[in-house]
Amino acid sequence: LLTESAYGQQKNEIEGALNDSELQLKRPRANIKSGGHPSGNQRAISCTPVELVIDGEALKVRDPGHAEGFLNCVLTTHAFYIIDGTAPGHPQVPTILEARAFSDMTRLVKPFLGQVLFVGWAVQTGSSLSEKFMVLICHRERDRDELLSALTALSQPAGGGVRHRVPVQVDSAIRQSLENHVTEQIILTTFVMSEEGGLQFFVLSEGQLYQFSINWSIWAPPLEGDGEDDATTESEQESDDDAAEEATDRRRRGRARRHPAEFGGIPGLMQTEEAEGDAGRAETISIEREEARKKASLIPDRGREGLINRESMTRQLQDPQGGLLRVAFHPDKKPKMTLGFKDSSITMVF
Repeated sequence: LLTESAYGQQKNEIEGALNDSELQLKRPRANIKSGGHPSGNQRAISCTPVELVIDGEALKVRDPGHAEGFLNCVLTTHAFYIIDGTAPGHPQVPTILEARAFSDMTRLVKPFLGQVLFVGWAVQTGSSLSEKFMVLICHRERDRDELLSALTALSQPAGGGVRHRVPVQVDSAIRQSLENHVTEQIILTTFVMSEEGGLQFFVLSEGQLYQFSINWSIWAPPLEGDGEDDATTESEQESDDDAAEEATDRRRRGRARRHPAEFGGIPGLMQTEEAEGDAGRAETISIEREEARKKASLIPDRGREGLINRESMTRQLQDPQGGLLRVAFHPDKKPKMTLGFKDSSITMVF
């Protein structure tokens, strides 16, 4: 409860800073130009602790030894931000490392790993758009699910409907690669930090503990149309359609229009553009997103060889000769746990 309260306080202070024109903080520049730039003050929706991988490399915080040595993924009604929670002045003067426009989002991909979310973005490559991914690794699985829901809703352009949202796909590559190493039933997968600040990946099976590394740079998204997530029920779709119709009716009556995301419980944008213009822009954004995704489908199949690699020897938890002997929890500024084996130990920082 205290942690949630602290995140809420950070979110409010970051919101104030983003709306302070004197600070001149980094703003997103949309690559899909028809996305435009939302006007007015922005409202912070969520503030989530994450680790971030871009171009195969984990983005480092300024001070890994900080009590809250992680990045913050901040979603507002205007944009997507990655903020360094360890930088001086945080959160009153946030250090923004990444700022992206929601109109540039191309797709969301959720793998077998419950903490991970792949977010595709349209980027300018020469005179055309292509697609690049960032990997968000949440500290808690429920945070991943909440981010997925929020980003899906916020990808719906102003004036558009549910069909204008980015597709949500399910990745199978990581699961299949992992099953090449782990033949018994997997009980738990988790990402933790080493004492030196490096990202580590562990898999717990019925009788063994594995440590792996993931070569994010060779991961490729599902093909266009493959792995579509059908988790959204028909009733949810109907509810979204009803909300979109209500928004259209409000605009036709000359009232201020709300961004459709607001009807899904996310406070949205307040704008005054004409409905016809919004609808046209929503169609254009969808077309340009699709064009960017098509570039990814042209990437040669890189296979799954080397995607997941064993980092150290497998630990037999119940082996009387060298199995797990003790589990120690350390009172520290960061949650820490040590697993003691006969010949060595593993310390995990959460």
